[in-house]
Amino acid sequence: MKKIIQYTAFPILLLSFSWITIDLIQKGTDKSKVLLIMSIIVFLTMYALERVIPYKKKWNHEPELKNDLFHNVFGTFLGASIGNILTINIFGNLGIYVSNLSNSTLWPSQLPIVIQVIIIFLVADLGRYIQHRLHHSHPLLWKMHELHHDSPNLNVFKAGRNSIIERIFQQIFMYSFLFFLGVPDEIFIYFLIPNSFLGTFVHSNTDLRIGPFEYLIMGPNAHKIHHSIDMKEGNSNFGSALVVWDLVFGTYISPKKYTQNNRKIEVGVKKRNISNDNILRQALYPFFKKQN
Repeated sequence: MKKIIQYTAFPILLLSFSWITIDLIQKGTDKSKVLLIMSIIVFLTMYALERVIPYKKKWNHEPELKNDLFHNVFGTFLGASIGNILTINIFGNLGIYVSNLSNSTLWPSQLPIVIQVIIIFLVADLGRYIQHRLHHSHPLLWKMHELHHDSPNLNVFKAGRNSIIERIFQQIFMYSFLFFLGVPDEIFIYFLIPNSFLGTFVHSNTDLRIGPFEYLIMGPNAHKIHHSIDMKEGNSNFGSALVVWDLVFGTYISPKKYTQNNRKIEVGVKKRNISNDNILRQALYPFFKKQN
């Protein structure tokens, strides 16, 4: 039974939740409400799976729950909202202006829907790859990203453990070019929905595996390597939904050698610089000197 869950839960659940959400939106249900409700359902499902098939049982005991909940709201939700507003109003309007000047649409809407969706995945993931790798390369940008890495465990609460500034940057890097080109909402949701759910899947404390699809999709075990306490491993697997850009730029590490040997990855940072005593100071850590 464990093997069946290990290899089937990820694709079945991600595809099912994505299909249900997209179907409801296409039928006219309010997108924001549907996405919120389905995100909660995804969260609760993965929370339950953490108890059924945990990667490490000790990761289910969360001493930083209050902090993580705050960062999910202040860092991820608020940061993403601000980033989306900036991206749509600046780059979206700029794209409309350029489109009007050229008297033609910039988005290749004449292509088959499947090709348009592939373009969205490749463009958005390239933006995320560049932004993510920059955060690992430069000290100031790392301070904006360190909060997401400094916890010594992974579970569903960690997906939204983000700095508000980093999250704003993430939305801009991922979506600015797509909104500039004028990507249609009805096509964009084929990326937006599964990618929104994927964060909960890959940060969950579940021992889920996707076999050969590890060379296409950024699965849970590949992302655990990215959170490794050993930065030789942690400076890898920067993609959001896909591994294509990690393969292209030589930063992909396959989880195969870990799963085959049943090796468990230690996550976090070697020295935690961010204090847990003050939540607001923790959230605004990039603006302060090191606390320890």
